[in-house]
Formats: sequence, structure tokens, C-alpha cells
Amino acid sequence: QDAAGEKETEDIRKCSGRICGTSIIPYPPGIPLICPGEIFTQEIVDYVKAQREAGEKVIGVDEELRVSVGKK
Repeated sequence: QDAAGEKETEDIRKCSGRICGTSIIPYPPGIPLICPGEIFTQEIVDYVKAQREAGEKVIGVDEELRVSVGKK
């Protein structure tokens, strides 16, 4: 069992305040923005959304802007 416990997939736009279930890594530069067990802030949500809308690769975010989070 990891830091996030049981996981589910959620739209990133609904994840502020949720526990991250997998590393979210903008590429480049390839440095994790948030790691499992950390809490999504609205700033992180907005940044990831803006990166994806600009066509940038963000590992850990699927085509529909869904991410892994800890189950509520």
C-alpha cells in the first residue's frame, strides 16, 4: 500500500484538495510537479491544465485530463 492508499481516476479540474495517486511530471523538464501522497493545490491544477491546453506533455495525465487520486 502506498502513500495515496486506494486510488480512483478523476478529472484534474476537480482535484484541488485531493491526494495525488501518481507522480505528475511535465516534460520537459521531466521533474515531478507533485508526487503520490501530496495534496493537489488549485495552482497545480491550473498549471497542469494550462500545459495540456498548450499541447505540452504531462506524464501522469491522460488525454481527457484525468489523473490518479486517493479515493475519498
